[in-house]
Amino acid sequence: MSCIPASGYRARREADRGGAAEAAVTPINRLRLLLRSLEAGAPVPAEIAQWAAEALRRYEKQAAAGLDLGRAFGLVPEPGQEAWWTIEERYWRDQQIQEYRQRFFADFGITKAAREIAADGHRKRPVPNERKPFLAEMVKPGQRFPDKRRIASILRNEL
Repeated sequence: MSCIPASGYRARREADRGGAAEAAVTPINRLRLLLRSLEAGAPVPAEIAQWAAEALRRYEKQAAAGLDLGRAFGLVPEPGQEAWWTIEERYWRDQQIQEYRQRFFADFGITKAAREIAADGHRKRPVPNERKPFLAEMVKPGQRFPDKRRIASILRNEL
């Protein structure tokens, strides 16, 4: 796992759309593959072309009955399911937590590192200036930051 400056998180996140986060075959990732092919003027992979064609046919047949493109392409979550953007944001936050540990608490055990990261993330103490840019990317206003137990679980799992 690389340690990159906080200002690079967002750029890396956009660049990584083709990496591990996109390995899962999800509707948004299929659309991203389609977009990249179209932007590059490259042939669209057959399975992506078939999937997109089926979604467009479904939309064409059912639009009058209320089907929108988001549902036709499988982008709208079913009741009780999380939206794709929520899942992705959590994935990226968890990756940032892993990188934060590597950068600032690499010599600490998981439990102690989780406690320190939680204290920083919940602003339970003054945070050194060198960490502030990383926290600004990792802790989003209005989003709940995980507690030390969840952070320990994140640190135990490779993403």
